Amino acid sequence: MVAMRRNVLHAFKHMVEFRCMMHAFNTCMGSLLGHAWAKKIVKRNQKMVTSIRASHLPLTELGKIANRMGITRMLITSNKTRFTSVHASMESVVRLQPALTDWS
Repeated sequence: MVAMRRNVLHAFKHMVEFRCMMHAFNTCMGSLLGHAWAKKIVKRNQKMVTSIRASHLPLTELGKIANRMGITRMLITSNKTRFTSVHASMESVVRLQPALTDWS
């Protein structure tokens, strides 16, 4: 990608390069999440969310406890291609922390 950009800008001198801010931000977030301490946190979060969502009984029980506490949104899974999904997943765990604590 870098080589292609360099070749295009070299061939077409009249073009002005503007980088996409979201792409740059996504690259920075990917780099940050690549550190060992961040990988560990994200991996533990994803493992917990995936295991709860994979089974109907834990998900139902957690939902009942959350509803009693007035928490309406449930756990959100993340994926590697969308950096915002990591934030949404971590935020869902923080939001549901009282219900998760009561459930465990």
